[in-house]
Amino acid sequence: MKRFLILAILIAAGVFFGGKFYYESQMKKSLDQLVQAAQVVGDFSYRDVNVTHTGEAQINHLRFQPHGANDAVLVNQVKLRTGNALGLFYLSEDTKKQQFPQHLGVSVSGLRVLTGGSVYGSSQTFSTAQGFDAMGCGKRQKFSGHDLMDMGYEELVMNIDLDYEIIGDGQKLRLYVRNLTEGVARLEITADIQLGASSRSAHVMAATFPRAALNSLDVKYEDLGYAANVIKFCAAEMGMTPAEYRTHHLAAWQDYWNRQGIAVGPKVATAYESFIQMPDRFSLYLYPATSLSLRDLFETPANILIYRLQGNLEVNDAPVVTLDLVGLTEEEQAQIVAQKEAEQQAVAAEPGIDPNLLSLDNLQDHLRKSVRVRLHNGKIYRGQIRTVENGRIQFQRFEQGGHLVMPIQLDDIKEVRLTD
Repeated sequence: MKRFLILAILIAAGVFFGGKFYYESQMKKSLDQLVQAAQVVGDFSYRDVNVTHTGEAQINHLRFQPHGANDAVLVNQVKLRTGNALGLFYLSEDTKKQQFPQHLGVSVSGLRVLTGGSVYGSSQTFSTAQGFDAMGCGKRQKFSGHDLMDMGYEELVMNIDLDYEIIGDGQKLRLYVRNLTEGVARLEITADIQLGASSRSAHVMAATFPRAALNSLDVKYEDLGYAANVIKFCAAEMGMTPAEYRTHHLAAWQDYWNRQGIAVGPKVATAYESFIQMPDRFSLYLYPATSLSLRDLFETPANILIYRLQGNLEVNDAPVVTLDLVGLTEEEQAQIVAQKEAEQQAVAAEPGIDPNLLSLDNLQDHLRKSVRVRLHNGKIYRGQIRTVENGRIQFQRFEQGGHLVMPIQLDDIKEVRLTD
């Protein structure tokens, strides 16, 4: 019996290490081919690969620097998660059969990107899309990398998990997305989709996907300091107190919905106001009132979509509220928008004092303070004024990895603004 047990252990070890060597060598071969192909657009490298006894295929310490960029995207680890020791074998078999695995996951750990670098500035992947966070913050539709630097985010560090699960033989698909951006927010999304496929065959599922319908969408968000930093930054940009800016932002948020042809009811408005007053967490659960295809979900105008989707909203552990959104007629929408524009023009006509906007005649009083200099040609520099003399300033710019002192003529400066 003892010999049999030892033999079984040796066979199991041989199978594992043999499989480990095979899959790692295949991964290295594929990655080395990718490194060569990537030379067209940039320099891509990785340190090593590893296959674990739990069925994970790991790629460690990746680096990608596009040609012409002064910085790079760094990733601590990318791993494919199959769920069990034989997962990679089953994945290989499913691939040969041209069918999707029952479930699969991918994790990206420690993805790092400099907000002030050229990679972030030129990539739509990292730039924040138009969203609620920048509404009312001047004329911004989204925050630039330099805006994020002013908020204290010189580097974004992200951890991302993507998983899917096929339920039955292809009848349903469940998607999971989890994203943690350090010091910013934690986001979890679960989508339940009705496919109606008869098998996991790639061909069959591709044929049924155009008819796929949404069953439910669950969004959970936890703020980790981002909202407070946004309010502080935008209040300074607008020359307001944080309380004044919250009120201003809420009005801009409601104006956005009005322009989409939607009136926000008191339940949702109160819930959102409570969140910006105390940014903690919220959860949003959406489900269709009638059958709603994914195509209709993305193509239906917002003022019509609100009647095809129902939902519940919970903010900061307060009681759950239903989404009380109402569509506006064209006449109602035009009237509300015109009234808002008239109010904005009236406010713009009133003289105001921005405490962060510095007079060019008094820059000597603000040496070695953090400022943002905007030139007439549109260029923006962030750093500190070291000296003011002979019609120019000596300006110390903050660069990745150090500082650079440069002269700037006062005649070339449009404005100087404190950023502390």
